[in-house]
This record gives sequence, structure tokens and C-alpha cells, in this order.
Amino acid sequence: MPNNHKKKNAKNRGGAQSHHQLALRTKNPDAPEEVYAIAESLMGGPIVTGVDLANRPLRIHIRGKFRGRNKRNSSIGRGTWLLVGVRDWVTTVDGRIDCDVLEVYTANETQRLRNVESHIHWAPFLHFDTSAATPNDPSDLDHVVQFGDSADHDGLLSEFAANTHATPNGAPAVTVDGRTIRLEDI
Repeated sequence: MPNNHKKKNAKNRGGAQSHHQLALRTKNPDAPEEVYAIAESLMGGPIVTGVDLANRPLRIHIRGKFRGRNKRNSSIGRGTWLLVGVRDWVTTVDGRIDCDVLEVYTANETQRLRNVESHIHWAPFLHFDTSAATPNDPSDLDHVVQFGDSADHDGLLSEFAANTHATPNGAPAVTVDGRTIRLEDI
């Protein structure tokens, strides 16, 4: 007689967890139509604008595998690294090259990609890299924010007042490091 009783805690059991790294899909050296790209902005719907390593403007089409519920680890946003396939048969009016997404790289995969494809000059992509800086690290802001105490405050106000003047057209301006900045531009 078959055992029709439900196993205890069967719904809470998961499959065996795998912790090995999956193979990283890289550019095929025999396929010149495959290029690395980085997403600049989402245009709405299935279209993203981006650039490749040669700084050529791209119009990237997101196909079904990378859209909707199926996207899982392949969500695309500003600064996302992509492997795209250039559409050789399409001509564009606005100068952007049409291409399709072949692979989406996560932040961890971009590091692995940079190590695996070390012969490629990645500098054009690094200024988009949002994973490099940690948001809680105050040393990243040292070149932007200057900290001081209240004694410096009076000195800064007097220095600002001494450097404030009017431009030839009468607009108020201040001179900082030899450059004149109109106050209405701030």
C-alpha cells in the first residue's frame, strides 16, 4: 500500500545550496560584433543608452531573457556592465549603434571580468563604477567637503567679503583662486 502521508516539514526543505562560482561569459574573440558596454541611462521600456570601450554611443535593446520576472540577477541600471551584440544590419539616424544584451554583469562579476580580461583597458568604464566607493567611508569626501571650527568661520566670512565685487555688467561676483564666479550662477 502506498504511503500517502505528507513528509514532516517537506515544504520547508530546500534543495542543496551550491556555493561554487558559475562560469563567466566573456567576449568571443572571433566575434567582432560582441562588445563590452556600460549602461548610461534607461530610456523607458526595453531600451537603454550606453557606450562601449571605444566610447561609441549605443542604443541597447533588452530582450525577454533580461526583462520582467525573469531578470533575477540581471537588473540593468546606470553603470551596469553589459556584453552586447551589435546589429550589423541596422542603420541609425541619430548616430547610436543598435545592439542587443547578451550578458549582464553584477558588481562581483565586473571584478572577476576585470581580472580575467586583464589585457583590456577598462578606464572608460571606471568613472561609472558605482560599486567602487563605499558610501560610509568619509575619506571619499575629503576632496569635496572641508571641515573647520568656528574660529575659521569668521576668517572665511571676511575673506569672502574682501573678494566680493561686481562684474562689468553689474552682477555680484566673488573671486576664488583667481577665477571669477558670478553669485547668480551658484
